[in-house]
Amino acid sequence: MIKPKKILRLILYTILIGGTILGVILGFIYAQYGQKIEESHDCGVIFGAAVWRDDKPSQALYDRTMAGINLARSQKINCLVLSGGPSTYGAHEVTVMKKIILESNISNITLVEDYVGMNTLATISKLNPSTRYVFISNDFHLARIRLLAWREGLKNNSVHSAPYNNGRYRKEAFFVAREVAGILYYGFRLDTIDF
Repeated sequence: MIKPKKILRLILYTILIGGTILGVILGFIYAQYGQKIEESHDCGVIFGAAVWRDDKPSQALYDRTMAGINLARSQKINCLVLSGGPSTYGAHEVTVMKKIILESNISNITLVEDYVGMNTLATISKLNPSTRYVFISNDFHLARIRLLAWREGLKNNSVHSAPYNNGRYRKEAFFVAREVAGILYYGFRLDTIDF
């Protein structure tokens, strides 16, 4: 016979896990409709993505960079933080982003290059909490960005979802699953536990 305390504990765990999953799903629904940037911010932050052979940006990297360029052209930002890591095939993610931006001939934009933005937390943890940022990435990435920004004390910011210039991504289901895992990992602060 199962003891009442075990049943109660099982019910509480089920509610906790179910509530967490529901919260993640609702977070994704909210994040996929990234806020329309109505007012100016100090700086935009473009999060890196893969670079392919011959220094060709992945579709995600291109989309994110173009979103930053468009915000700069609309004068919503006057600074872009380019954050990423080294690529498997060639040029650094930041180098590829910078090339795209320079070829777009934007005037009056300051570029800040973060060559050690190996992941979302590494990028966010180096930002100044007193600066007003707009975080630029794909819709499926925005919920984790918001979570980590909140954890790092960056409260005065917005998110901007990069448009899909050439359609949705082939591996998008994998990217979404990775984001769900990341939100659970960072949400439960598993990154702070020594195993």
